[in-house]
Amino acid sequence: MEMETLPAWFWGAYYLFLLTTLSLTIYCILKNRIKKLSIANLLIIISSDPMWFIQSIGRMEGTEFDWLMSQLAAGALWPIYVLFGFLFMVIWWVVFLISLITKSSPEKAAY
Repeated sequence: MEMETLPAWFWGAYYLFLLTTLSLTIYCILKNRIKKLSIANLLIIISSDPMWFIQSIGRMEGTEFDWLMSQLAAGALWPIYVLFGFLFMVIWWVVFLISLITKSSPEKAAY
């Protein structure tokens, strides 16, 4: 039985995003930068992404994204958590980039 899957470029970009996010999250925890948010992000990364993978193994047809959306429409709780995890990672990136910009701004360095 051959199952559909998303294209290889998608998985490459997704895992690059995930690895970069995980690396920077650990870096922020070790350097005490946005530590509470980074700890929460680490927990989200190590729980929501494996959950999506495990739940997608048993699908009968369609891609992983199709399965996620169909399960969301069916009222399952796991896709809500997975989507919350993706949203949380994006919010973490925004906060991380803002902290990076404000830390390196010339006005802040003058004080």
